[in-house]
Amino acid sequence: MSFRAKSISHRTPKSSNTEFTIVTVAPKGGTSDNSALRLLKANQEHEKNSWKGISIETVGRPGQGLHTQRGTSTKFLKLFEAACRQKLDKLKKEEDYRPSLILFMPVSEQQLVKNSLPQNSYCKGNFLQPHELLYRIYKTDAKLVRSIFEASGFNYTDSHDWNIMWIGSSAKPYLYEGLNEYQRINHFPNSFELTRKDRMCANIVAMQKKFGKQAFDFIPDTFILPDEYSDFYNQFYRDKTAQWILKPSASSRGRGIYLIENVEDVPTDEPCIVSQYIQNPLLINGLKFDIRLYVLITSIDPLKIYIYEEGLARFASEPYTPGNKNNHFIHLTNYSVNKNNDKFVQNNDWRQDDVGHKWSLHALMKHLESVGIDTDLMWNRIYELVVKAILSVEEILIDNARKLGLHRNNCFDLFGFDVLLDSNLKPWLLEVNLSPSLATDAPLDLHIKGNLIADAFNLIGVRVYDRKKENPSKIRARIRFRQSQYSNKFRGVSSQPARAQSPSMKRKDTNSRSKLKDVIKEAIEEYDRRGGFLRIYPAKDCDYYDQYFSTIRPINKALYNALFNDSADLHSSSSVKNFTRPQTTSLLKRDIKINTCVDQSNPPANDNRNQDANEQSSNKKIKVDSFSCIQCKSQGSSEIPCTHKQPQTDKIVVTGDDVLICYVSRVIDLIKTIPEERLRKEWKKSIDKFICHHAWENPEAHKAGTLLQKLEVRLSEMKEMKRKKVYSASSQPDSENDMLEEVRNQTIGKCSIIQLEEMLKSSSNTIAQDIVSCIVGRERGLLSDIISTLQTIKTQDQSQGYYAEAESDGESFSKCIEKFSNFNPLSSKLAVKGFSSIHWRSSIPYMRPHTTSKFR
Repeated sequence: MSFRAKSISHRTPKSSNTEFTIVTVAPKGGTSDNSALRLLKANQEHEKNSWKGISIETVGRPGQGLHTQRGTSTKFLKLFEAACRQKLDKLKKEEDYRPSLILFMPVSEQQLVKNSLPQNSYCKGNFLQPHELLYRIYKTDAKLVRSIFEASGFNYTDSHDWNIMWIGSSAKPYLYEGLNEYQRINHFPNSFELTRKDRMCANIVAMQKKFGKQAFDFIPDTFILPDEYSDFYNQFYRDKTAQWILKPSASSRGRGIYLIENVEDVPTDEPCIVSQYIQNPLLINGLKFDIRLYVLITSIDPLKIYIYEEGLARFASEPYTPGNKNNHFIHLTNYSVNKNNDKFVQNNDWRQDDVGHKWSLHALMKHLESVGIDTDLMWNRIYELVVKAILSVEEILIDNARKLGLHRNNCFDLFGFDVLLDSNLKPWLLEVNLSPSLATDAPLDLHIKGNLIADAFNLIGVRVYDRKKENPSKIRARIRFRQSQYSNKFRGVSSQPARAQSPSMKRKDTNSRSKLKDVIKEAIEEYDRRGGFLRIYPAKDCDYYDQYFSTIRPINKALYNALFNDSADLHSSSSVKNFTRPQTTSLLKRDIKINTCVDQSNPPANDNRNQDANEQSSNKKIKVDSFSCIQCKSQGSSEIPCTHKQPQTDKIVVTGDDVLICYVSRVIDLIKTIPEERLRKEWKKSIDKFICHHAWENPEAHKAGTLLQKLEVRLSEMKEMKRKKVYSASSQPDSENDMLEEVRNQTIGKCSIIQLEEMLKSSSNTIAQDIVSCIVGRERGLLSDIISTLQTIKTQDQSQGYYAEAESDGESFSKCIEKFSNFNPLSSKLAVKGFSSIHWRSSIPYMRPHTTSKFR
């Protein structure tokens, strides 16, 4: 698809005798293919309605101009910013132990440095002042970065005592040694895993194999040579219609890139990649173009990703003709390539950002809107592309940062994402630049990149720090070492019960809570300092991408809940209570033990008097005085004793699986009595999220028809897997296992909805938390919400006879409400102390195994 733009004749500065046509913004109602545009809109509308994940409604829309705030004017963002300001006002009242922040401003052309880097400046640490602002530039010139530093009062140094370091290539490990927590370096260890073309493709292809190609379909088919030469050779001759383009693995600025005519043109002894060429690019005035997006990662653990609201659209300098494979000015959009063409036009005024072969992102969006293109879905896809590309290397970056003992704020990365739009407005990731060009050859470059660098430095928060003070991270490491020595010395003589929490574990839990509070505080402060950046992770609905993490990241989940739960409060313990990572991969460390028919006035002789307080509390709260024998169906009691053999135990073990099965069963029973049109959208979304959770062993069960049928399939799956696990692990006869199961069901059946939800929320395991959170929120569970809502509208609906015909299995809605009245969450306040500290262990293997590592 090609959109015509208004033509303006200019003379090239390189040849005064040549006239040519350049692109500029088209007027509204430009000549475009209306039929193709209508088809494109129809396809986009269908995909928008089924979109899952982050969107422009919750993130904002780039390309609306620098610092105009027009891109963040959605209703959700206005409410979210107001909530952040309220939390920020509370934070300002607290004492802040951190050093002061440094403010950065963009520079003018007159302020750009002209000289090269000084040599041997401040080589000896003895010459440094404790609070002096120092920067270091390594393996790059970076005149724009140097200019902004020096305009903010920084001096250059060759020592290791800099406040901030800017590197033009991947950093060696020794540069990360001994960093103060306030020092900043502009690359994560091994970030080349995303920016080297061969490594990027290998990591994304690995995600395609793991999650399906459709989930990571934003790169074309690619072969990494020479390792995959035979596969490429076969594909080359199998698909005669495809075109292929070769790119060196570690080059930049368009060097070494060419379209392949014959398979003999491909080298077999050089590292490179061969990708399928996208033959239907979106054209403007017949020219191919790509988009340079600036993506900032301020932290990898927790993961925080920002995208700049302004970028560049880079045009090829000659009209697109697919048949001409040898002309780089047709197929390549790199500025460093096209600036050598006589037909290239340079921008001479940043205010006219739609003139020349390099536009601003704002000019591009203005043009697409002028021809009637809806860019909402395009930006949703781009956001997802960026997040998924980073998730493909997230585990690698975290592992390397932990090995080097880095603070969560030591590193940041400013990437240049090159994205190509095809004629269907689908974005394709061409490459990711480790150090995107910061050259300021044109006023438009200086305007965009100057604001970009200043906003990035303000966002990451560069602070003054006292170099004479010992590194706090080293002090903390020494304290931890001494504490571990002390605990090891006295571990053998401890008189505490086996299950009691040791002082070291309590200190660890306190440290985790304090750390999460700092993380939440930093996230809110960053958002306030974001300038021209839009935060795309964490963002509302970004939990959809949790399925693509190599392992559950509890700190990401806790930060998301603190930011986007309406009831979350930075100062409340509820925001941080579920942060600590469990030490094992099991879901339930301790089973729930509930008394059955034992007479408490005459306990058995073998009764354990050393039960911990949690067990005693739970025993008092829930007690089953009798049970039904499944063989004679008689009610067991002292008056009518059952003659059948009953389980010889005074304790019934109820696992988290039993509680979850009971809860889901009640949800199904209630939904059956409600007309589908009366089900709220948020209820359906919660149930669908539970059904489609990535932890289930059978991912195809969510295709079972209606929402109720899908939920019943999941319930049957849970029951069957639990039955197989319990019966295979038990040495008792099946009849005795059946009796125990009946007792369990009766025991849980006497629990109220609040008790069930409190037990479900008490999980301390990340996987269990993630599954349960789909249907049981922080304040109220799905079942509580449905019942309280329906009870509110029941009276007026019954007066209209609305539910008169709504019956399922002979049970009307009114009878169902009466059935659940004993479990009304609004009628009583029930605090189940015995369940508040329960740790979960799953007894059934329907959840995928997850490897866990100790959180640092």
